[in-house]
Amino acid sequence: MLTRLLTSGLALVAIGTPLAAQRASAHAALLAADSALAATVGRDGLGAALPPAMTDDAHLLEAGQPLLGGRAAIARFLAADAATGAIRFSWRAIRADLSADGRVGYTMGYGPMRVRGDSTVPGGYAIAWRRGADGRWQVRAFLRAPVRVALDSAPAGFGTPAAAHVEIAGATAARTRDEVMAADVAFAGTAVQRGAGEAFGAWAAPDAAMLSGTFGPEAIRAAFAGGPPTSYRWAPVDGEGAASGELGWTVGTARVEATVDGKPRVNHTKYLTVWKRQPDGSWRWVFDGGNGSPAP
Repeated sequence: MLTRLLTSGLALVAIGTPLAAQRASAHAALLAADSALAATVGRDGLGAALPPAMTDDAHLLEAGQPLLGGRAAIARFLAADAATGAIRFSWRAIRADLSADGRVGYTMGYGPMRVRGDSTVPGGYAIAWRRGADGRWQVRAFLRAPVRVALDSAPAGFGTPAAAHVEIAGATAARTRDEVMAADVAFAGTAVQRGAGEAFGAWAAPDAAMLSGTFGPEAIRAAFAGGPPTSYRWAPVDGEGAASGELGWTVGTARVEATVDGKPRVNHTKYLTVWKRQPDGSWRWVFDGGNGSPAP
């Protein structure tokens, strides 16, 4: 575990270099795990490569499917659905971050997905990672979805954060999980009360990114404007929080109701949201992405 940051300026000077070195090493290991998985999925397909990299309690967010939970169930689904299991997806991370204790992290990025024969489409992905006691990073939640454009890099200011996070005194993994789950519920409440665009903008961190390729609170808020009257209702199903108290994520299901040409339309989706504690102590989301689900 990374040494707890001290509040004394003198102490920070004394331990700053070791902390920076430990963070750099942990970050490199996270990116190496992400790159290795991308290479294996690109070579062998999702069905063969993904389950062995997952934790027992992992989640899969696959377009057109319900939120799948548990490595065994995910492996069975990918084996049974030959079309999905055979998909080869070679991605590249444009953003990665990990908690101060080096145990919880996430990556997001883009790349070509080979869906049938040699046909490819742009794809986006996000992974919530957990680092075990043996030091190995494993997939806790995996999201992939087709996107309009596969980005080669993040815009300036929206890439991997340069600064190390500060551990929160008295934090535990369970307490952090409870906090991010509560933040997600409050976020959903804001969407009901004030609309999705206002909620997504208000709850976004300054460096928030959506898998769709939208970055920053104002652009995110604007992305919801101009469409048909729509209401979003969602609830978290699971999540994880770092024992260091400043990073976590949630997965959940959503119901999107819209009025198109005077007629009601209902869509069901699922999502992965990454949360980061801000300097003022509040929780704000730093990544959000999702895809469609069948009706319950």
